[in-house]
Amino acid sequence: MKILDRYILRELAGPFLFGVGVFSILLVAGFILPKLTELFTEGLGLYDALLLFFYLLPRYLVLTFAMSTLLAVLMAFGRLSADSEMVALHAAGASFPRLIVPGIVFGIGVSLIGLISGEMIVPPANHAAEKILQKAKSGSPEQRENVILFEREKEGMERSIYAATLNPAAGTMEQVTITEFRNSQPVGIIHARRAQRTENAWRLFDGASYTLRGGLPAASDTFREKIITYLASPEEIAARGKRNPFEMSYRELKLHIALLRRQDQEAGKFEAELPRRFSLPFASLVFALIGTPLGMRSHRRSSSLGVGLTILIVFLYYVFWNWLRIVAEEGAMAPLLAAWLPNLAFAGAGLALILGVRK
Repeated sequence: MKILDRYILRELAGPFLFGVGVFSILLVAGFILPKLTELFTEGLGLYDALLLFFYLLPRYLVLTFAMSTLLAVLMAFGRLSADSEMVALHAAGASFPRLIVPGIVFGIGVSLIGLISGEMIVPPANHAAEKILQKAKSGSPEQRENVILFEREKEGMERSIYAATLNPAAGTMEQVTITEFRNSQPVGIIHARRAQRTENAWRLFDGASYTLRGGLPAASDTFREKIITYLASPEEIAARGKRNPFEMSYRELKLHIALLRRQDQEAGKFEAELPRRFSLPFASLVFALIGTPLGMRSHRRSSSLGVGLTILIVFLYYVFWNWLRIVAEEGAMAPLLAAWLPNLAFAGAGLALILGVRK
């Protein structure tokens, strides 16, 4: 890495960390604290409230990465322009394309961090937060709807359990579907109208089992009653089961979408979330493309200007992004296009600004 790259990256690091701190405080004050206050007044214990705070934090912290990247390039390149360092760098032989490289690399780096965090940290944290919220709302594991549990066995075997209704207190499930996967390919399905927990087993009633080969039924068998012993207890399913896409990893989302499609059930909410797992982290790169030429054009060192411009651009981006999410969930647009269209549109604007600065 050359001296020029290290110098610009150091200039970017400070404003980025400043942005993460400022925007985190704003999001915590706007979303997390009101929810915690409401739950605390309804009887949520202090320990659970602190746990909920830390579990909710990653969800909003990841959102600050793109905002902070935009703020960093605006402030860093704005300072270099205001202090005439850009002129000096040009005089020393650094071309405009060469000067924007560190900003783009910085945006790619933050995007990769956001991608890893969004897959490895955020879903488990969201699931842990959801368990605390369910406990606060009911005080005990009462009836739950649309519960999904993923289990991983040895030798590449996986299993998903879906129950339209789960009642842990009664030990019952309604409309149960158990799908077994080997190397991510479905190899067997059991569907039952009702399930009852007895001792260390589940009794399934009025259902059918299917053996799959190449994704197609190879054999089937109907039953009035079937006993299985490999499923978790009702309490474990209630505790570990997931109900919304934000609690699932990318792999779990794909498995659940395949299950819903096989059952001819509505999967719009999950299909819309799947490509967003990649598109949202790369908003950091998109904002680097927009912020770098805007920063180079700025000749003011005011951080308030950078914050204000960042909020405006981010507001426009997320309004567009959330509107397309709703459109995709309703089936009016392909989820892949809806997820990436904001990035493509704003990246196009950034490239236009870059070409404008070069002229």
